Amino acid sequence: MKKIALMLALLLALGVFSQPVDHTPAQLDSIELLLSKTKDPMKRYRLLVQLGDSFYSQRNNGPKEVKNKMEMVQLALALKNDPLISVAYNKLANYYLFTTGDFDTGTQYLYKVIPHAENTGDKDILASVYVDLANAFWFLGNPREQLRNIQKAEANLPATGTKSYQYYRLQCDACYALYYYTMNQPDKALIYTNKVEIMNQSVKSQLFELFTIIQRGGVAQKKGETAMAATYFEKAKRSDQTNIPIGNFFFNYFFIQFLIDNSHYPQAVIQSEELLAKGKKVNNKYYELTANGFLKKIYDLQNNTDRAYFYAKRELELKEAIFSQEKINKIQMANLNAEIQSKLFEEERQQNIQYAIIATGIITFFIFFLMLSRTVIVNEKWISFLAILALLLVFEFINL
Repeated sequence: MKKIALMLALLLALGVFSQPVDHTPAQLDSIELLLSKTKDPMKRYRLLVQLGDSFYSQRNNGPKEVKNKMEMVQLALALKNDPLISVAYNKLANYYLFTTGDFDTGTQYLYKVIPHAENTGDKDILASVYVDLANAFWFLGNPREQLRNIQKAEANLPATGTKSYQYYRLQCDACYALYYYTMNQPDKALIYTNKVEIMNQSVKSQLFELFTIIQRGGVAQKKGETAMAATYFEKAKRSDQTNIPIGNFFFNYFFIQFLIDNSHYPQAVIQSEELLAKGKKVNNKYYELTANGFLKKIYDLQNNTDRAYFYAKRELELKEAIFSQEKINKIQMANLNAEIQSKLFEEERQQNIQYAIIATGIITFFIFFLMLSRTVIVNEKWISFLAILALLLVFEFINL
């Protein structure tokens, strides 16, 4: 337990559980300058963490960001530090999932995190991974796996009352809101949107503030409250968070659908073309796929068959690239392997607990036998030694 506590303290010091921060270009230049002069592995790891994630910022570093996150993985593996390995793989996975839309590579790295996090009982990392998997399966259009991973994240939330609990509770509720919106259950979606808004009063995340506004607009539209939905989307437009990739995508995903549902086709085309340009700029195939899907739908509704066919063909090409059967099979296999590893870990843990109980019981019985026996005379040092051994086994049992 002491070892785990020390590791958690180290991770908190590194800032890996803190909310995303979008540094200014000058701050990023300063961090990169320090990085170029730093040789110590732990200091380099900390600086790499501080560089942040592009999907939470207005910059796009592309190959440079991949190189930095790969180095984090290499440093953590060299240090043989499970918590640092977990964080590094998690960040690398998120780059592929949310910056480039490469769900195959992203989920593969996420599943690598789980055994390292379970090895240390790290609830923060486990909650983070399952939230990210839930979001990945939302993008992949798999609501069953989305819900299953939300529930896993919820089961692995950190201790109530901690700052990290609030942050991951917030993310779980946001995932539930998105799930119920997608499943066409606006009333349930609204319940969880309200929970996100309440929890965000403590967390104070501008990105989740934008999420609640967008989600309320989407829910209002599903309930037929068009004027209210329009008000929420106009409010969302004014948020700075729509300038960052993930915020921009969610805004467009909800807003374009609203425009199409209300036959505002010219504006829907403009928004879809903007999303398409954003996808090309950040090299995110999923953004391009979504934009092409919207454009196909808009032109189809206007009976413009040539334009609809053009975008339908491009949409099909992108779907094949992102959702090929081979890639889906790899994701499913990684999911299955993670489930097996998790079950084996739990079985081994339960077996170790049983061994610890048996050993403690035998030693305790032996101590009492020696203390109460009238025929066997034993030195007090032996009894002290056995008592200490029993206590050590008890502590090991608590650790298990």
